[in-house]
Amino acid sequence: MGAFVGNPVQVTYTYGTEISNTVILYSSANTVLLTYPLVSINVFTNREYAHIGNMIQYKIVIENKGTMDVFNNSVTFYLNSFLELVPNTLYVNGKRSADNLVNISIPNLLVGSQQCVIIFTALVVKSSFCQYWKIKSKATIRGTYDGNSTLEVTSETADTIVEKPKKLYQLKEKLIMPCIMPEINRILNCQVYLLSVCPIAVRDGQVLIKVSYAAEIVYCDNTKQRLSYYQTYEKYLKFNQGCYPYVVCIAVDRKEILDNHQEMLLFIEISIFDKIASGLKN
Repeated sequence: MGAFVGNPVQVTYTYGTEISNTVILYSSANTVLLTYPLVSINVFTNREYAHIGNMIQYKIVIENKGTMDVFNNSVTFYLNSFLELVPNTLYVNGKRSADNLVNISIPNLLVGSQQCVIIFTALVVKSSFCQYWKIKSKATIRGTYDGNSTLEVTSETADTIVEKPKKLYQLKEKLIMPCIMPEINRILNCQVYLLSVCPIAVRDGQVLIKVSYAAEIVYCDNTKQRLSYYQTYEKYLKFNQGCYPYVVCIAVDRKEILDNHQEMLLFIEISIFDKIASGLKN
């Protein structure tokens, strides 16, 4: 490359919020043409507030505002643990894409090309023990330019506030689990699992609900052999028709070994939550 003679001009371009490069150009002209990559990525949501059972639609908009083409692009959306991707809702520029938010393939971002738009829907599947919880959603685009130079940009967050459902009431149950010669310090695992919540019948303004759940204990006997016991249970509950329960949470409160050392007594809590979280927009 030949030498340039003229007045020195310092040009600095920024990428995102950080200075990516500083170059010294020598030019006899007053105008210096600098080529650079500049990709923007923004995440939008259709809900400012949500509760369990709501659908949230996300839109990711990507645009090349620079003077260099960007190739081999992929987008990662960081799905919050409160959310689940609704199958078959992921679209890139209006075309169905595989249900994979970790590696969303998008077209090359050519200079002057139209925006790339990604749309998908997520379901709110749980909430926090806090009264309000903010879901912070963001996405990152990765690509290459100018041969083998790499590019990575992360969006600002798009926030949705999830309110804890209203608790209707809480039940306390006792379960007797048979297990031979158990000792508390030999218990490896002791859990209860919610299997299903099904409406059975509606009568006189009330809904009869069947709650199915299971309890499991895993322990070691005197020979250190690993043993387990699993048992399913059913509980029938009545609710006013307007307070149909959407969430049922089951947890072990405490456990005791009975005197015969042949059984364990589990004290469990069944928490029933309302489907509708009051005071929030639908």
